[in-house]
Parts: sequence; structure tokens; C-alpha cells
Amino acid sequence: MIQRIQTLYLFIVAVLCVLMFVFPFATITDGSVMYKFMACGLRDAASGAYAVKYMVLPALIAVNFLASFVTIFLFKKRMLQLRISVFNAVLLVLQYFVLGGTFYLDFLTEMPLDGFATSYGFSLIIPLVNIILTVLAIRGIGADEALVRSLDRLR
Repeated sequence: MIQRIQTLYLFIVAVLCVLMFVFPFATITDGSVMYKFMACGLRDAASGAYAVKYMVLPALIAVNFLASFVTIFLFKKRMLQLRISVFNAVLLVLQYFVLGGTFYLDFLTEMPLDGFATSYGFSLIIPLVNIILTVLAIRGIGADEALVRSLDRLR
């Protein structure tokens, strides 16, 4: 389990999913108001209260975390591991679109762009890194399955 490189990839995906809840995707600042675009909602930085709460984005991140974490322990069932990893990759792509749509709907349509300064956080690229790591894990699982099948042929 631990000696396979795809285990490391899936573990990093799970850790990055947790970090998405901690760090903001973007920060929008006006002269007196600062909003942080977090995974759970649009948060006012001064009061810490959520101006808007999200349901879909945190649910997708949680499902991605669970799928990555559970897939690590399915190392004896490689085909199931492969299917769950492909499902996780599809969810990660969906998560990226939901993230972009949420950002567009909350910031660009609700707030006037005049006078606002936007700074993007590194959490914005975490879904892209997760997609790449999941694809690498899928390739590793596929290589393991091909190796096992070739060894079965030799017996």
C-alpha cells in the first residue's frame, strides 16, 4: 500500500482537499470592506461571518477527500480503485467548474468592479493540481493491473 507511488498521489490529493477549506481562493478588497472567497462561503474578513454560504462546493470537496482517502485502502482491489479514481477525477473537473461559476456569480455579477482589488490565493490552483495527481494515480493503478495480468499469464 505505502510503497506504491499512486498511494502518495492520492494522499497528497486528500491533504490538498483539506487545505482548500483552510485557505481562501480569492480576496476582494474595497477601501473599507474585505471579503474572502472560501470553500464554505463568502466571508467578511472583519467580522468572520459568512455573507453567503455555499452547499455544493464544500460537498464536492468532501466527496473528493473521501474518494481519495478510501481509494488508498483499496489497494487489493485494483479495478475498484481505478473506477473510484476515475470518478474522483470527473468530480474534480466538476469542482473546478463549480468553483469558477460560484466565483463568477458571487463576485462579478453581484459586486461592481469599480474600486475593488482582487488578489487570488494559491487555493485556486489546488483543484488543477488534484486533477493532475489523480490522473497520475490512475496511470499508476493501471500499470499495476497490467503487471499483475502479465504475471498471471506466465503462470
